[in-house]
Amino acid sequence: MSDRFDGIIKVPTQHPHFNYRNSNSASESWSVGNLPWFLSSKCELLNNKWCLRSVILSCDNESSFWECDAEVEISFQTTASKKCKHAKSQKLNAALNCLEFPTNVELSNIPTNNNQLTIQVSMLLKNITGFLEKRWIDFKFYNKSPKSDVTFVIDGTKLYANKTYLAIHSQVFESMFSSNFKEKSETVIALEDNLDDFVELLEFVYPCGNPINGSNYVGLMKLADKYAMTHVMYDCEKYLIETNEVNVIEKLVISNQYSLPKLQGACFKSFTEIKQIEQLKQSEEYDLLTDSTKAAILEKVFKLLKNNR
Repeated sequence: MSDRFDGIIKVPTQHPHFNYRNSNSASESWSVGNLPWFLSSKCELLNNKWCLRSVILSCDNESSFWECDAEVEISFQTTASKKCKHAKSQKLNAALNCLEFPTNVELSNIPTNNNQLTIQVSMLLKNITGFLEKRWIDFKFYNKSPKSDVTFVIDGTKLYANKTYLAIHSQVFESMFSSNFKEKSETVIALEDNLDDFVELLEFVYPCGNPINGSNYVGLMKLADKYAMTHVMYDCEKYLIETNEVNVIEKLVISNQYSLPKLQGACFKSFTEIKQIEQLKQSEEYDLLTDSTKAAILEKVFKLLKNNR
């Protein structure tokens, strides 16, 4: 079994003392090869200057069953327009479950956003043992399967899928393939969607079941709304309620955009001080909210004032 990951991970850097799995120095975890991984930053004071001494990739599983051969490359930008890049290969298991990449870069020379360092991560895991294999589908070559009966073309790229399976998950596709639409009899359908977002959608609803994360939820929600995939929207809402990587103002705008009451309720619940709402009203996103949402925010202000008396 093998699996790979290529994506962006955000790692906090504000915590001066590295602590294994400290919430202030570690990223959110993500899954590769059915194993949970996270990045940590190790910062130290050298010559009166804070430095990022290293970035550490760790597996957050203490089971003694698993092991794999890992090929990992990380890279991030510095303010000198240079890219700091490191690569390592190592057999990992419960006894040796991390890779440390020495960086030795002053924090002042690293562009951060809200004290978070953006790191490009490329991981290839081979010979994974100790976990059930995750099914993976490459939709660009899925035409080899007898189950493929429709081809979507986006920006010249062909993606192969199954009409019945998509109709189960989408009211729009169900109508498209079973009613008097021209697509009912067509086997090649051109779409104007974003290619990467549509592949993410297929990978989410198919058995490969890729998780929702900070880099794909926007595209997934846009397509879930377009193709009436209620369960995809529900899972995206659940992700946004639980994650700390998306700020509450953006969450509130999204809840307003897609009429998500649970997410909106979670946003209101997070407002515990008047100054939080003042910051919201001063933001550009505030103008994107509907009048009913603004009225609900005003009602929240009244409740906070009453509670603070």
